[in-house]
Amino acid sequence: MDSEILQRARAYESRMEQEIREEERPGFHLTPRVGWMNDPNGFCRYGGRYHLFYQYHPYSTHWGPMHWGHAVSQDLLHWSYLPAALAPDADFDREGCFSGCALTLPDGRQELIYTGVSHGGIQTQCVAAGDGRDYKKEACNPVLSEKDLPPEVSPVDFRDPKAWQEADGTYRLLCAARSRDGGDTMFLLFESRDALHWRFVRTFLRCCLPARRIWRALQSTTAATETSACSGIMMRRLEPSFPGRISAWMPVSISMQSRQSLRRMGAGS
Repeated sequence: MDSEILQRARAYESRMEQEIREEERPGFHLTPRVGWMNDPNGFCRYGGRYHLFYQYHPYSTHWGPMHWGHAVSQDLLHWSYLPAALAPDADFDREGCFSGCALTLPDGRQELIYTGVSHGGIQTQCVAAGDGRDYKKEACNPVLSEKDLPPEVSPVDFRDPKAWQEADGTYRLLCAARSRDGGDTMFLLFESRDALHWRFVRTFLRCCLPARRIWRALQSTTAATETSACSGIMMRRLEPSFPGRISAWMPVSISMQSRQSLRRMGAGS
């Protein structure tokens, strides 16, 4: 199941974490196992524990080809590291496994939905499923690509999927995107019956932001059950306190906006 690239990352983080003393880590804030972290990903409850994945470059404290780091907790205060969940080891994510989310599937597996970046910066949405520790990328990847987008949307600015399951068992997914001319940013809405085969529904929100910026990393659900994604936690990266070893994240605010609120926002659009 593990690729050579993922095996190498797991071996490296296991070896190098031995060089970081416990007192070098913050007492409260989660840090990467080693190296660099940025966006938190796939924050959820699965298998009786909270899971937090994060954008991760284990080989330095600088941004590099993105992996997914992985930590678990019983109380959201004390965290244990699991081996890296994803590595950029396929043609569709060779330049990085960017941000995404996690779902619990009806068969009990955990599904990770993430943005894969390939040659030329092309961004697609990809899927891996597993047991909460080890994940296998699906053979049908990518599950969303340029062919699934409205013609005005740029394939190099299409990322950060956020998915959830509706009461009827179907799934919805929002992705951040930008127009080809760079003028507008938007969230695109997709739907699926199996969290694997997705269909574009409509542009959920659209606006023009200053300096040609793009919306990113939507999180808007709760942590109430095993199957819902725990989110609403907004974080800011701290500069490395210990150069060459680890960076860190800290929570700066908590928002518990519900799925019902999100649906109301979209009802009039």
